[in-house]
Amino acid sequence: MAMPQSLEDRVGILEEHMGKLEAVPEAVRLLTSQISQLSLRMEAEFSAIRKQWDAKLAERFREEGEMLDERFAQMDQRFVHVDRGFARVKKDLAVLRKDTGILRRGVGTILKKLDAR
Repeated sequence: MAMPQSLEDRVGILEEHMGKLEAVPEAVRLLTSQISQLSLRMEAEFSAIRKQWDAKLAERFREEGEMLDERFAQMDQRFVHVDRGFARVKKDLAVLRKDTGILRRGVGTILKKLDAR
């Protein structure tokens, strides 16, 4: 059988537990401080990473914008050439219409002279 503990033993056990409980607020304060420091470090890291990504994205968007500007400039040049080509074709068609008109009148005159004989 277990012997009942004396009052002194019980007081000693209580004092031991009280000592441990008195250390809890300090441990909580220390833990809170460490969490706060970790949070600040994480925020700083996240901020640095975000700045790097923002810089990379800005660079990529700038490069894409420049590439698109170059492509549009090239397309503008191509349209200038196409417009010139259409202008030439339009001019050639006008000359062809004029020549066709002259040819029709000439053939008409020849046919009239042949019918008149």
